[in-house]
Amino acid sequence: KSSSYGNISGGDRIGGSFGFAHDINIRECSAYGDISGADDVGGIVGIYYDDIKSCSFYGTVSGENRVGGIAGALLHSILSESFNIGTVTATGETVGGLVGDFLGDTIIYCYNTGNVHGLDYVGGVFGSSPSADVLYVYNVGTVTSDATDKDATGSIGGGESYGDCKAIFFANTSYAGCGNITGDSLTIPELKEQENYVDWDFDAIWTIENGITFATLRNNPQNAIASMDDFLISTSRVLIYSMDDTITLTMADLIVVDNTDPNLFVMVSSIDPNCTIIDNAIIPNTNFVGDLTVTIVVSDGEFTSNAITATVTIENHTAISDLEPFCNDGYSLRVAPTPTQDEGKIYYSLESGKSVTFVVYNSNEKIIEKIKVDADINKESICELPILSKLKKGTYYVVMFVDGEKKGITRIIKL
Repeated sequence: KSSSYGNISGGDRIGGSFGFAHDINIRECSAYGDISGADDVGGIVGIYYDDIKSCSFYGTVSGENRVGGIAGALLHSILSESFNIGTVTATGETVGGLVGDFLGDTIIYCYNTGNVHGLDYVGGVFGSSPSADVLYVYNVGTVTSDATDKDATGSIGGGESYGDCKAIFFANTSYAGCGNITGDSLTIPELKEQENYVDWDFDAIWTIENGITFATLRNNPQNAIASMDDFLISTSRVLIYSMDDTITLTMADLIVVDNTDPNLFVMVSSIDPNCTIIDNAIIPNTNFVGDLTVTIVVSDGEFTSNAITATVTIENHTAISDLEPFCNDGYSLRVAPTPTQDEGKIYYSLESGKSVTFVVYNSNEKIIEKIKVDADINKESICELPILSKLKKGTYYVVMFVDGEKKGITRIIKL
């Protein structure tokens, strides 16, 4: 599990997270940036011998042969619950929105929204695959090639697979490039309506906002992406601000991952009760610490994007060492005396609210432990924090948050 940010360039076997890999598990990996190389170039991995699950790529991938948004080449693999929203280009052949050369078993529950271009064997999902089953996937990216044989350019596959292609959907072309097909070519508006994804599992695998978004994966959501015909934008880094500060987002907080450079944006609403929005300024509630969710739309002056949902993390910026131990009315917080047999236990009570989070900071205000618990109202409860018994000599602070708001602080001095 990893997230990688930045541009990477090289020769063969280049990836946003791995160049060449086998005998490891690639799960829940995401990469952001421009990835470029020669042969076997992928947004996540250049070439890999095993399964990939719940991975995503945002940016651009470019190379010569065997180039893909997730992987340049996959062997003996199942690719599942993954997506690419970046542009994939190659000067050579075997180019795919997800995988360039797929010598595996199955591609299932995946999608591509990025444009794909290459010389030959170019597909919106895979460039070449002799026998793979391709199930429950879609592509809305534009696929183009320099090939004279246009049968080697398809919205799903560049070299026709002889496996089963079931319940797949695609736009921008009537040719799928995938054998034994059960599916259909749909328009962009049709791909934003759940009823058109026949036989897809929208209870456990997929989710959609009818008329607004394409289908996305429940267990691998997009990271604040908006898409429209002309550009894609993303918050490619975590947006972190200090507690109680008014936050003004700018284009520096967003990146363009496709062709048109948007120069305007407006936050249209707040879907988070822990903040208010005035123009482009986010105003967190007093003492709020945690994640806020805001809605943003972007314009290039002519077109307006779909809304993106961005997460903004608010951290405590007040010097904890300057605060005296306190508890708000109706709350109590104390740590077991040390050393005792109860060392590592926190005793607390509250009048209202059931969700409590304890955060342990060192004297440099670095978080060294965080635990979320449920509490009984109007009754002293006990939370065990084993880290407290393992602390070295020094001063530490335990902060109690209830529903995201700081309700108590206590100081620990280890001798």
